[in-house]
Amino acid sequence: MHGTAILHDDRGVIRGIVENLSLFGVSVLADAAPPAGETLDVELALEARPRLWLLGHLVRVVRRDIAAPGPGAMRIAIDFERVPAAVEEILEDEVVAAYTASQERPVVIVDGAEGRRAALAEAVRARGMTPLVPRTPLEVIDLLSRRHPHADVCMVSSGFGGVEGRALVSFLTETFPWVRITTVRTDPDDAAEQARAAWREVDETGWR
Repeated sequence: MHGTAILHDDRGVIRGIVENLSLFGVSVLADAAPPAGETLDVELALEARPRLWLLGHLVRVVRRDIAAPGPGAMRIAIDFERVPAAVEEILEDEVVAAYTASQERPVVIVDGAEGRRAALAEAVRARGMTPLVPRTPLEVIDLLSRRHPHADVCMVSSGFGGVEGRALVSFLTETFPWVRITTVRTDPDDAAEQARAAWREVDETGWR
């Protein structure tokens, strides 16, 4: 799932990344956690959606392995109560979009060399994934911001649209912390294998 969560209680707020979401609750990755059993106001900021506010109960906090994928030292599980019908409809749409992405496995290809871009797209397609090929940096942002196709993996080359590769990676990591970013070296097949491995991590861990 793509989005951020802000947990509000009497002591202040905790900000985190949405790891998983359903009609019944949310899993959040964060660097701190409120006490177990706490009642929280949960503010969800999902991609291309208005802010959602829900009442929830903290049911579990697990300290994560420092090497585990995804930001945050804590995994926080929260149960929702009394989800309004309008919010339930939005959550259902988000779950469907995430499920569809898991079947299509879209990969955003960020590469300024037209020939290599085409070769990367073909290598990605040959491995059962869906290549998305933006032509400008703004198109990259647009693709990663959309609710659908819910792209979870992005391949970045040494430069694109006049922006140096490391600067692109830094910007994308900060702006879209839920997206797995892989680096394009020289061989399209190697790059496509990295993208497939990144999608495999999404499948295995559930972290989007």
